[in-house]
Amino acid sequence: MHAEGYNLIGVEVLYAETLPGLDNILAPNEEFVGEIIEITGKKAVVNTNEGEKEYSLNELFIRKTKHNIRNYLTFATSQQKSDEVLSVIERKRSDIYNPKKLYKEIANIAKALFNDKGSPILFQNKEGFCFTVDSNPLVVSNTIELKNPTFIFDPAAIKTTNTNPHNGLNNFGPYDSSIFDIKSPNVLCICNKTTRGSFTKFLSNLKEGLPQSKYFQKGLQKKYDLHNVTFNIKEVQNNMLSDYLMVIRDYDDNKPHLAIIEIPENFKLLKDEDNPYYQIKAKLLALEIPVQFVTSRIVNNHNEYILNNIGLQIYAKLGGTPWVLPTQRSVDRELVIVLVIAGLGKINM
Repeated sequence: MHAEGYNLIGVEVLYAETLPGLDNILAPNEEFVGEIIEITGKKAVVNTNEGEKEYSLNELFIRKTKHNIRNYLTFATSQQKSDEVLSVIERKRSDIYNPKKLYKEIANIAKALFNDKGSPILFQNKEGFCFTVDSNPLVVSNTIELKNPTFIFDPAAIKTTNTNPHNGLNNFGPYDSSIFDIKSPNVLCICNKTTRGSFTKFLSNLKEGLPQSKYFQKGLQKKYDLHNVTFNIKEVQNNMLSDYLMVIRDYDDNKPHLAIIEIPENFKLLKDEDNPYYQIKAKLLALEIPVQFVTSRIVNNHNEYILNNIGLQIYAKLGGTPWVLPTQRSVDRELVIVLVIAGLGKINM
């Protein structure tokens, strides 16, 4: 990558160590070490937790984050091509991580590697330690069946669904619709001056919805039974902390119910103590104003799934209860664990 001319300064890297005697047998052991701060010849100086260390470039790999992959694809092809490739991957995410498909692939690999005429294969080292690997999966008897939960959308528990909770929101509205008191939220919106056009389009789609979408056709206002959502849009010249704080003044009685703030993607790369994200959030929390951050990339490339998730977060941050789960009377406390799996929705246990 360095020979190609790709800028590696500031890139997070992994150190790949090949175990002695296992070259071309086992994949190298990869360990995250830090970010590159300097390159001299074929050596790189990496800022690690133990200070600056030097590594050979051929022993380092970029950390496989979406940010790093996007940057390299943009360098190797173009911004448009990079966005197209990642968009295709995002659309196929649910298929790629389908549990049944993954299980089938694992079973096929096991049959190819560990099938000795139907018998388990014995592995043994020089010290006599041995174990067997069977191509047939282990059958566990002490399992429990996870049933689809019932989502409730009214205090009388008449409006319910046991499929996707967003179907219930589209059909019935939120659980606390009749008692929710912020029906006309006033929202402070801050964006960079150069992105106002795409930001206002994003806000319009967030409020009104996408007509052809499945989950976000109604938009924030109608889906959550709000009377009117007012966006008060302010601009900043630069993405500096001082610019944001100049807009966020000390509100008294007329403070907004919520703030939506656009921030650049590179805020993620800044150290915590220098990151405006945390300082802006601290300022707003001190004013008791909940905040929803959105990156410039999301503003420019949003879709129904992104808008749907943001809408749900906004309603919750306003103090709303979109739905509840049934409970049984008991002296014990119940713990509800919600696992969010990319592209597969939520699994409640």
